Amino acid sequence: MACMLVNPLGAYAQDAKETAAQESAMPGNQSEISSEKLTQILTDLKKRLVINDQGADFKYSVGLDYGQNYYNLTWTLDSQVQEVRYGDDKNIYAYSYNPKAQPYREGELKKLPQYSKSEAETIAKDFTMKAFPVEYKNFILADETSISGGYYYITFNYARDNIKAEGINARVTVDGVTGQVTSFYTDYNPKAVFESAKGIISQQEAQNIYKSQIGLKKIYTYEYNSKTGKTENVQLVCVPGLDSSYAINAKTK
Repeated sequence: MACMLVNPLGAYAQDAKETAAQESAMPGNQSEISSEKLTQILTDLKKRLVINDQGADFKYSVGLDYGQNYYNLTWTLDSQVQEVRYGDDKNIYAYSYNPKAQPYREGELKKLPQYSKSEAETIAKDFTMKAFPVEYKNFILADETSISGGYYYITFNYARDNIKAEGINARVTVDGVTGQVTSFYTDYNPKAVFESAKGIISQQEAQNIYKSQIGLKKIYTYEYNSKTGKTENVQLVCVPGLDSSYAINAKTK
């Protein structure tokens, strides 16, 4: 099967020269795959997701990133476009569902969400479980779900041993009217190695070390009122020795 190169997911756009140099230097990168391999990928995807491929214009491309191949798959119909980024490790790294016509959305949303916040979060959890059937338990729901234009925007933080891994998360968008997942994306790195949390110091020990090695300092904070030209709300506070972003009042316990 000939490969038809496309750019199905804009989130993966990179500098063309850097990408070309990186991929040419890495063995295993391929521009097309066998019919057998493609059939295996599609069979696996259809077990986990609803793929509307009947009569769809199907295209794919293959790229190498994080040391493994990724397959960018696109199904285009008159009514919708579905895109999936699938890794050689059988995880789904991105998904998007774009209806070409949404009669209930013209300017401002005319229908109230049919799904509650908790229902949308459950839908997002279920999708994350399908995308990462082994690792999904490490994606922890963040307390920052928001809704805009009838869509719920839901974030999951990645954690190991209940310790958050900075910079790794999954983001899911759920249509509040239809309950459809319209997008999923994660920056999870399959090659990341996490040090064991066994034997780590306690929270209290960490606080004691922080206090003894970094310490606190006292500063005055204030607000300047540009209208009156006066300094207001002057307070004496204690702040971390290396950071003044967080403060506790220096005169109260």
